[in-house]
Amino acid sequence: MRLHAHRMPSVLIDQIRFHVVILFYVCYFSKNLLFFSHKSISFFLLGKKQAVFLKKKQESIFAIKKNFTFAPHLCLTFKNLKRMKKVSVLLILTLMSWGGMAQDFPGKYVGLLVDKQLKVKEKDAAKQDFGYVGFYADKDLKKVYKAKNGGYSTPYYVLVGKVLKVKSITPYKNSVGLEKEKLELYSSELGKIWFDYDPKDENIFPFKVLGGFKLPADFYCDQVEKEFDKFTKATEYNTPYVDGLSVVASKKDGNPMEYFLSLEVMGNSLNVDKKGVIILLENQRKISLPDVNLKVDIAGNNQYKYSAFITLSREHLGLLRMHNITDIRLYVYDRAIERGYKIKEYIRCIEKAARNSSGGTGSSGRSSSRRSY
Repeated sequence: MRLHAHRMPSVLIDQIRFHVVILFYVCYFSKNLLFFSHKSISFFLLGKKQAVFLKKKQESIFAIKKNFTFAPHLCLTFKNLKRMKKVSVLLILTLMSWGGMAQDFPGKYVGLLVDKQLKVKEKDAAKQDFGYVGFYADKDLKKVYKAKNGGYSTPYYVLVGKVLKVKSITPYKNSVGLEKEKLELYSSELGKIWFDYDPKDENIFPFKVLGGFKLPADFYCDQVEKEFDKFTKATEYNTPYVDGLSVVASKKDGNPMEYFLSLEVMGNSLNVDKKGVIILLENQRKISLPDVNLKVDIAGNNQYKYSAFITLSREHLGLLRMHNITDIRLYVYDRAIERGYKIKEYIRCIEKAARNSSGGTGSSGRSSSRRSY
């Protein structure tokens, strides 16, 4: 077994490398040092354009850099370049902590949650009536915690904002043989509660991990599923769904890899035979595909699921490899993407796997596995 040192997600490394280089050149040639607050850091990570204004001996130095944002009133200048090294280190550490807080779901690495404090996240107003699922008052997961009238969920007001400590984790198989975990949680206010943890479903994990945790080196790549069909000689890679998005890639012997993106959005009205997909990126660019056909299915609770399956061109792939998706629209139905950074990481994992892969996986007609690349 190979041991990997912990590494930061490549999205964060790219951001730090770019902005620290810009800071160095601005500071070196102006003999001034910019110090940014948390607010201005979040501004330039969004990739907007604005001007950097510095003063040196009553002269104006005007530097314009694409994707570099600066708020003049948040900047302090220093004449002594010896301070540059210390403040630059602080900037890097701030960026590292800011970016690392995004990941709360540990997947199969559930052991990372032991002794952690978990805060129950808020929900959108439209979802609050459904409460929280997966919380139980007993370790056998038979009695839903404080359910009303024999319901299947815990009322929203009972758990929202509560902080619980993970006391222990017990693996088990449910009635259909799926491998899951029982999280024993505790708070002085609520006492003991058990949570039914599914290592493959981030969408039902309702917690924010206070203080975060270190991601294993192959955390994202380990979530990519690889399948090989010896009859067609095709190797296919599939990623988990993230905010309604999933990447699929397929490669046949002698042919280049083809990439696809699956998209899903919920709507509250039925429209058939509709078209159009728009993907917004963090760099203010967008991918517009007006002729893509949409599929619609009944989702229950007076909701309809609109979906699309699109082929990614080389240009699209380049954009998604470098920039996070922030929003998607199918026809007139929108969805905000909170974890677009994962799509970027998954694409990089697939590309890495394709470079390292030699083809088949055995003698069976079709096999699949989740593996680290």
